[in-house]
Order: sequence, then structure tokens, then C-alpha cells
Amino acid sequence: MSPAKRFSVASGTAPNADDVADVQTPRRQDANVPPRDRPTRTAFTWRLTPQQAIALDDMLLRLRRELDLARLDRATMLAALVELTASNSAIFGALAAKLQES
Repeated sequence: MSPAKRFSVASGTAPNADDVADVQTPRRQDANVPPRDRPTRTAFTWRLTPQQAIALDDMLLRLRRELDLARLDRATMLAALVELTASNSAIFGALAAKLQES
């Protein structure tokens, strides 16, 4: 197997499309990848105060202990809260009242 051609800019010219780059693929192309069980997620940034971060972590740990789960992430907990709020008018009303206080 011959080595891949590498870019050379010794002459001061940039590489062109005819040059072959030594590209590594992230995984084997012949490997069978099982379909994802869950839908892909989008990124979400939530800037917390130190007190909010502690309260959130405390709630997460409490849920893990109560449910006897080895792992529970913030995204799963937040998704459950959104679903619960959307399906329960009493919880939605309590959320609305809390937001009106602010």
C-alpha cells in the first residue's frame, strides 16, 4: 500500500483539489450501526445561579434515590416536567402563578 500524498506548501502555493488528503473516518465504514432508540436532541443552554444549580442537583439526586435509578440526567428530568405541565392544568396553573410572582 503506498502512502497517501500529503499537502506541501513549500513552494508557497496552497493545496488544490487534485491533492489527496490523509483523512481518517470516525468509524469503520463496513460496521453496522444500530438505529437510535431515541430521537436526536438539540442543544440547550441554561445559565443557572449557584443557588439554582444546587437546587436542581438536589432535586435530581432526590429523584434518583426515590426511583432507584443509577442515572438520570437534567434533560430527561426537564422533558418530564414539560410533559407533566402540558398535560396537567393544575401544575400549569401553579407554574403560571409562580411566574407571576417574579
